[in-house]
This record gives sequence, structure tokens and C-alpha cells, in this order.
Amino acid sequence: KPIISELKHHPLQFDVVLIKVLKRYYESKYQNNCHDALKNSVLNEWGHPYITGKDHWNKLNPKIKTMVVSWIVQEELEAFFRVLQDTVDVDQRRLNYWLRFLNKISYSEMLLGKHAVESKITRFVNFRIKFSGRYKKLFESTSSENNAFLFKIGQYIIIEYSKTGNATYIYPESAFSLGQSFYDHSRLRSANGSR
Repeated sequence: KPIISELKHHPLQFDVVLIKVLKRYYESKYQNNCHDALKNSVLNEWGHPYITGKDHWNKLNPKIKTMVVSWIVQEELEAFFRVLQDTVDVDQRRLNYWLRFLNKISYSEMLLGKHAVESKITRFVNFRIKFSGRYKKLFESTSSENNAFLFKIGQYIIIEYSKTGNATYIYPESAFSLGQSFYDHSRLRSANGSR
């Protein structure tokens, strides 16, 4: 942590040193454990790998990038199941199921419905502050309370919905383009996906 704090005083060397620190962490016995300070430094300086910070992320060795992305995806999955799902209780079974695929997820986005975007409820306000710039809007014609977690594994795009009854949809990679500024729920559901 002291190295990371020191880097703030040397912005020209930040990328070079951060890459070396990430490489060293990857080569250590701790590589499967999330390092919050490193993850937060990368996000603060480089942005989200799929939303704002593609250039910096391309400087990383692909295996090291996978490690850091898995930390980000884990944080987002846990937040999705703890804050954005349909019930107050965490669906630990669903969360644990998707956590098994952390190192296989090559892309992810959190999609927030109108309720989560506009709500004054503390858990939603805190979520929006913490994940500012790390989520997109989900337009929903039937329920403003639906949220989704969109991610890619191999050649498939998977969307896990928070609202009970929407379940999970799996799409071929070609069904729609990723990185949209917002997503329309009805278009997603009609894009040749399977439950």
C-alpha cells in the first residue's frame, strides 16, 4: 500500500510502476486473492476496463489483466446480488454459482433500472456513489425495479436479471453489441436468447 500511495506523487511513473506491482502480485501465492488497494488504484487511474479505460488496460499482460478484471467482476457480482436483486436476502446460491466463473468472464456491465438509478433509499444511493461510472441504464417497459448483470464467457453473452421470474438469459455473442450507452430490456429478451 505505501508504494501505491507514493505513486500519486509521481504521475509520469504511475503506469510503469503499477504494471510492475501487478506483475509481482500475479507471480505471488496471493494471485487468487483480491487486493483491494491495487484494484481501487487501477480503477481510479485507468477507469473500468470496458467502459472508460481501454488504452491503459491494453498495457497489461493478458493473464494479469484477467486477474485484475476478476477482482472487479467479483466486486460487481457481489454488489449486484447484495444490493440490486429483487429481495432483501442475498441469493447466495446464484452468487456462488457465478463466482465459480470469475476467471472466464471477459466482459461485464451492471445495468440499472429506473428505480435503482433514481431511488433515494440509502443502499441505492451508496451503490451509485461507489460504482459511479461503472454501470449503464436498463430501460424496462414492465418494471422499473429490474436490474441486470451482463457478462461474457467465451462466445456467449449472459444476462442475469434481478427481478424474480426473469432469470438468466444466454445469447450467442452476435445477438447484440456490447458497450451500449443504455440497454433496452425488451430488445435484449427478443435477441435470440435462451433461458
